[in-house]
Amino acid sequence: MLKQLLVAYDGSSDSDQALKKAIYLAKKTESELEIVFVEDEKKFAASVQVEQTNSIPPAAPVLDSTMYPKTQHLPINVEGKAETAPGEDTFKEEEVIFSEANIILASENMKAKTEVLVGQPDKEICDYAQNHNKDMIIIGHRGLSLVKKLVMGSTSEKVVKNANCPVLVVK
Repeated sequence: MLKQLLVAYDGSSDSDQALKKAIYLAKKTESELEIVFVEDEKKFAASVQVEQTNSIPPAAPVLDSTMYPKTQHLPINVEGKAETAPGEDTFKEEEVIFSEANIILASENMKAKTEVLVGQPDKEICDYAQNHNKDMIIIGHRGLSLVKKLVMGSTSEKVVKNANCPVLVVK
């Protein structure tokens, strides 16, 4: 029985479709919905400001928030962009992506917990699902990086291969 659903979300049109399918399943099965965005560790490391010692902090931050079916919970500045606290510039992309997900959630009157992870996307998604006892992973067929897919294979393929729970791949 499905009670804990995990959506891998990156803001692509396929991940939008995956989120919509997850909302449908969550409503039908009365399951809890959680959305994760994985910041690729290489991209994250490049965006971290290196101190004078040229060392990268040993632990990447993990953000946790709860999304509500209203978009006004994000502070907006006069240019119409989401504001961040000092030192949180690294996570502007995630805020934009989660605000896009929040619009979809609001249209369906649905709530979801969100989590930002840093690492290799397929590994982080599978590990998170296992460590948090998720009953199913819902993921889009294609993400934002078509070139990376051609070289290394898709994240969704790797999640299907390595996950310890059922995976629904949505086109």
